[in-house]
Formats: sequence, structure tokens, C-alpha cells
Amino acid sequence: MALGAATGPASATTRLQRAVRTSTASLTKLSYQLGWIPNAEFAGTWIALDKGYYTKAGLDVTVVPGGPTTAPIAVIESGTALVTIADPIVTATAVKQGADLRIIGTQYQRSPYCLTSLAKKPIRTPQDMIGHKIGLAASDEPVWAAFLKLNKISASQVPTVPIQFDPSVLVAGECEAIVAFSYEQSSELAQQGVKTYSFLWDDYGFKIMWNTYIATAESVANAAKRQALVDFLYGEALGWTAQVKNPKEGATLAVEKYGASLKLNLQEQTREAVGAKALIVTAATQDHGLFAMPASGISNAVSLLHVLDLAMPKATFDTSLLADMHKQHPSLAKLVI
Repeated sequence: MALGAATGPASATTRLQRAVRTSTASLTKLSYQLGWIPNAEFAGTWIALDKGYYTKAGLDVTVVPGGPTTAPIAVIESGTALVTIADPIVTATAVKQGADLRIIGTQYQRSPYCLTSLAKKPIRTPQDMIGHKIGLAASDEPVWAAFLKLNKISASQVPTVPIQFDPSVLVAGECEAIVAFSYEQSSELAQQGVKTYSFLWDDYGFKIMWNTYIATAESVANAAKRQALVDFLYGEALGWTAQVKNPKEGATLAVEKYGASLKLNLQEQTREAVGAKALIVTAATQDHGLFAMPASGISNAVSLLHVLDLAMPKATFDTSLLADMHKQHPSLAKLVI
């Protein structure tokens, strides 16, 4: 049975297939569309592939790399992949446009958005931003406006300068801080020997889960596809449990195997994986297992989406597949590391 055929860059997909194919006729084929390049952001997935955890779950999984032009929601709506990963803002935007989707789990309990400044001139809180020049990518303007609103700061109080995603502008003095991801730009600068200070937006009202697993409502309602999604969550949970225990493991696989063509730096990727662990391992995951979506987390996400003018029903967050997975594999109902 094939549930979602592979799309995307043929060469990258073929490399992944060659690396992990142990398919037999008894395995259910499933395509998983990534939202970004095959780096350490998907470290647990690489472990699941490398250690045969998907096979253990009864699946023959093809992981399709993404990139800056990837439209993950369109891929699952077309049926070429059964499941994808993206943040709830992407999902809510699609829902607003008429898509019928379900978020079935979340990798990160906390948003990675942060403000990063140089350690020698740290900006420690939202109020400290006032009067300082902030580097802001155009794609982050909506979340920046929401963050300012949550902290009762006027846009006129904090000047911004347009940047891309290169943190070198901070070192060059073009700005005094940048809107960043907690595990990303600071890791790039650390690789260059630059010390930084970051504060998480999550600590100041910007509370939303991140890197969520998404499927169509039709797939969730279909018995065969639903079970494949449950099995997928099982394979992913095994991979990510191993990853949070040893962040270097999945980072190494990204650098040396699944993303080898990208010529990634192992030290930097490991640092990013360690940073991501802080967003994954929380009281919620320790009490309810990886990918948990507690009621409080769903309420926080819906509230923040409302600030972004993206009204998304709570029913879009479907916890029943995780419940099924935990019923079938009770050892994963709590995260023990």
C-alpha cells in the first residue's frame, strides 16, 4: 500500500531512498514532506531512518527534503505526501484559505523565536529593545508586530532594518540585535567565535508550539491512512527519543549521510541540535510523551494566532492519534531520558 508518493528534488529523494530502503511487501509505503533542507532540524527523523524505527512501525518511509520554495501544505493536499511538518502559522494561514487540516503532534513545545544580541552589549528583555535598532527579515514582520503588541510596545519605539537570514549583520554593526531562532543564528555566530545573548519570545507572551506534524482531515478520517499516521508517530517518537538523549547522533547523520551534499558543519549542527532539545524537552513531554499537545498549549497557540488575525478552531489540533499511539505503545506516553 502506498500512502503519498514522493515529490520534490529527485536526486535528494533518491539518495535518501538508497540510504534506508529495507522495504518488503508487508510494509506500508508513506511519504513525509519536510519543510526545509535535510539538516539537524530533522535529527530524530534521520535516527528513525538509520536505525530502522519506521520499519519497526511497519512502514517504508520516503523522506522528501524541502527548501525555501517548498509548499508543504499543498503537497499533502495533493496527496503526494501523507504527512508534513510546519509551524501553526503556516497551517492557520492555509485553514483561513479553506484548507481542511489537522495538526496531529508537535516537535517543539516552545517557539524558537528569540532576540539575539552581542554578549558584550546584551538586550535582555523586550523593554530593553526600546530605542535600539533591530534586524528584521520581511517574512518575520507579522510575528514581530504580534510580539510588540503582546508586550505593549509601539513599533515606533523600536526601529528595524531589513535583513536576510545572515547573522553577520549583527557583527558588522548594521543593527544591535536580530530576530532569530534560538538554535540557529547564535550557533552560526558561535562557530565564528562570536558570543551572543538571546532571550526567548516564549518567556514574554509569544507562546505557540512549533514544528508541528500536519495531515489532511481526510487522511485522519480514513482508517488505513490514520493507522499509517499513528505508526509514523511511533517511528518518529523512537527516533526523537534517541535524539534528545544524544543530540550529536542525529546531527552527525545529517552532516555525514542524509544531508552530506550540503557540506554542513558538524560542530554547528550539533550545537543547533542541543539548542532544539531545550524546546522539545519540557514538563509537557516528560509527563505526556514527545509530540504532546496539552490543552494549555493548544489554547496558547489559538490565542496567539488570533493576535496574528488567524482564527483557527481548536479542533484543528487533533490529539487522538497520539492517544492511539500511546495506547499501542504505552512506554512512549512519558518521556524518560
